[in-house]
Amino acid sequence: MYSINIIVVIQTFQSEFIQSTELPGCFGKLNRCHLSPQIRETRQSIRDSESGLERLAIGHHIGDRAHIMERSRNRRTGDREERQDFINLDESELLGQKDTDL
Repeated sequence: MYSINIIVVIQTFQSEFIQSTELPGCFGKLNRCHLSPQIRETRQSIRDSESGLERLAIGHHIGDRAHIMERSRNRRTGDREERQDFINLDESELLGQKDTDL
């Protein structure tokens, strides 16, 4: 007797790019989303030459849990910012470690 296992994988990729080249500056925005059942990866980047802002956000989503990393910098002022958001997730779970008291 034979057994047949069928695995169906559905993946979707969406991408959007907006660019404005009107003088005096340039503005670009990129949104990407990679979807599969229960798993989603998102990327957003923005670059604005007029204000000097550059921003990148990457998110990994599994079910109702997510880890989103965001970096931004202003090329004119030199300011940098880095941020991480955890949704229904602890930082220790992200690293695969359990909190233990020593």
